[in-house]
Amino acid sequence: MIEIAVPRVHIIGMGEVGRRLAGALHRAGIAALPVTRTQGWDEAREDRKGICLVCVREEALAEVLDALPEVPPERLVLVQNGWIRPLLHDLPNATR
Repeated sequence: MIEIAVPRVHIIGMGEVGRRLAGALHRAGIAALPVTRTQGWDEAREDRKGICLVCVREEALAEVLDALPEVPPERLVLVQNGWIRPLLHDLPNATR
């Protein structure tokens, strides 16, 4: 079994998908930090080792990505469907 060290995951969007993923990460022993409309953004932007797990609806994705310009694409994991491909044109290294 391969172990991957993930110090923290900032979960952006604590709707149904975000809550379920936060629970699974917590059970796996990984720090899952919520990012809501009003809190957690500074920590997510400043964390140089953590992952940003983006769990928002398609119509909110552009606004969320605009709020994270300091976060390199390799630290972004987007939990979306294929309808977002045009929005990701400038982020070819983001995990989908």
